[in-house]
Amino acid sequence: MAPAEALPRPSRRRGPDRVAASTFRDNTQLVTDEELPDAAPEAPGDSAPPTSPEVDDAPHEDDDPATFREFVIYCCVLGVVVCGVLEWVHVTAYLRPGASSFCKVSPGFDCATVATSRFAAVLGVPMPLWGTVGFIAMAVAASKRWAALVWLTGVASAASLLLIAEEILYIKSMCLLCEGVHLMCFAAFGLAWKAKTAGELDLTLSREQLATAVGFVALPLLFCAMFLPRYWVLTGWDGSLALDHGTTADGDEWIGATEAKVTVHEHVDYKCGHCATGAALTRVRVMKHQDELRLVRHHAPMSSCRKVGSPVCQYVRAAQCAKAQDKYWQMDDWLLRNVFKLKGSVDLKVAARVLNMDGDALLQCMAKPESYGHAEALAAKHRAKISKTPTYELDGKIFQPNEIGRELDRLLE
Repeated sequence: MAPAEALPRPSRRRGPDRVAASTFRDNTQLVTDEELPDAAPEAPGDSAPPTSPEVDDAPHEDDDPATFREFVIYCCVLGVVVCGVLEWVHVTAYLRPGASSFCKVSPGFDCATVATSRFAAVLGVPMPLWGTVGFIAMAVAASKRWAALVWLTGVASAASLLLIAEEILYIKSMCLLCEGVHLMCFAAFGLAWKAKTAGELDLTLSREQLATAVGFVALPLLFCAMFLPRYWVLTGWDGSLALDHGTTADGDEWIGATEAKVTVHEHVDYKCGHCATGAALTRVRVMKHQDELRLVRHHAPMSSCRKVGSPVCQYVRAAQCAKAQDKYWQMDDWLLRNVFKLKGSVDLKVAARVLNMDGDALLQCMAKPESYGHAEALAAKHRAKISKTPTYELDGKIFQPNEIGRELDRLLE
């Protein structure tokens, strides 16, 4: 029997009214709402593998683990917090000298000592505020993926190295909070460099980036320099010294009221940074209450002045010899403001020139053997009862720097 002739295969019509409508349900299963009636059956083994919905395997920023840039921002946030605490320490060191501080571990680790050093304020801005502005600028650069981040963190790290060298070689004391800030700078620089190598930063350093980064740093600092009260500037006597002054029966110098309602005795050492800030606050009160308050100066250096030719107590001798030119209190003021900050580089000829004194006569007076004996006599009578400086006496009672201000204000009300 002859095989039946195969019927001709009808052609597929694909008009608009015959197109199958299909949708994805749950993004996984393909469901056909209308089958084509004239579709040819598929031969066994010829079926195509089922297709799954197209999935975007590209990584998304929201799904990424924490990036190096994000860790930079974390360091900056922590740095801003530490700088805020440091600014509080800085203000306290000047307005409440000698006050106990959680940041003082020993004379070699004392934040207040560092806060009263020569670089505690630069260009009219306290150093903690420099750090605050710098960390904010670094955080902005990290969030914007700017290549300037590497430069900003690099400059901050270089500045940290210089400040650490200043602490070790010059101040001879370190600040634990400061070291925390330095550590944050070093960590931010390392993370910024890793972010650069990982491709997280836009490597094109545009003018817009530079201008914005400089603006974030310069504008706040300019505002602080112009409007922030200069609490760290120590008040001194003017050149004319219009206040009454003289010498007590015991040979100590006094200034202020001739008929005093209150007499305060201030024991200082010219090498003491806290003495400089404490004396500045006392000067302000004397000028404000010059008809009621008298200040008596006592020198209490911790070493002997007996050996002729020794530089020990040279500042006490300089103040005493300045008395011969009626410049005792001006020299006292200059020494308090400069000896601690300048350390061993104090030039008394410069002091004489600034104070309009005869520098040769000053040095000749200091070289006389009797100047050593006089300085030792003044220092010895206070050294036995004063264990640290500054210390204050009022009506026979001993007061610390953070106590004397309140007591004087109470008595002078």
